[in-house]
Amino acid sequence: FVADIRKSRTKKYIEQKTLFCNGELVTKSGKKVREGDDILLSPEEAPPMKPSSASLPHLHIVFENTNVLVVQKPPFLVTHPDRHHQEDSLVQRLQQDHTLSPLGSPDRPGIVHRLDKDTSGVILVAKTELAHIFLQKSFADRKVEKSYLALVHGHVPSSGTIDAPIIRDPRNRQKMTTSSQKSARYARSHFELLERFQETSLLRISIETGRTHQIRVHLTDIGHPVCFDPLYGNPNADDILKKKFRLSSPRIFLHAERLALLLPEESERQEFSLPLWDDLEKILKKVRQDNEGGLKK
Repeated sequence: FVADIRKSRTKKYIEQKTLFCNGELVTKSGKKVREGDDILLSPEEAPPMKPSSASLPHLHIVFENTNVLVVQKPPFLVTHPDRHHQEDSLVQRLQQDHTLSPLGSPDRPGIVHRLDKDTSGVILVAKTELAHIFLQKSFADRKVEKSYLALVHGHVPSSGTIDAPIIRDPRNRQKMTTSSQKSARYARSHFELLERFQETSLLRISIETGRTHQIRVHLTDIGHPVCFDPLYGNPNADDILKKKFRLSSPRIFLHAERLALLLPEESERQEFSLPLWDDLEKILKKVRQDNEGGLKK
């Protein structure tokens, strides 16, 4: 069995001569596979993640059983190591006390979905290979309910759905953008207005797909970017809010509020939710006070 892997990584496996189909070495990309084909991946052993020079802060575990961990991810922490963050990540903190599923790339053990570095909230991690496979399929089949809280600029309708395929921005490789190109990936987000303020709106967003930066891209695309988003936001509008509420360096106002799903070897769906992180709650309190409690939808 081969877990879900990126096209770029598959190409590397082909170049390394470590990918087999029905017992035969795959020597070039583009090979067609059919249902029932036996795919074997035998990647070269990757170097271990760089160890931290000191013990890392421990994370709050919301739920744990033999198969999964449900974790409270703090802001400013990457989900897994990358070229800019080698010594501290959610994965490395968890590995101090837990064994995670080895499926996937060596620097992402147990990771079946991720949150952006500055986003706080609830995240799910697989401890076993069985759980990893089960959860990846659940996400791929869109059987996992995911919702977020976001403060956005402007006044948004009471509810709506954003259907807009997403692709990497050819002008800025750090960003994603909506596109009608065939290579763009299907993406759908739903939003519900919770509170409307003078300059902003508080939304609950649920996503059917999990594309990179999906919520941030979709909300920017409809003219209501997330407040304090350094990549997709509205700097002028952000500056107005910073001055008005005396905010020095606020992070993006985006919080992964809720996950609901069927866990491996369980018979009933479970739901996990976390309140706003303290820094976002304090900002929201100031916005509400300025608005005399907020105008309910």
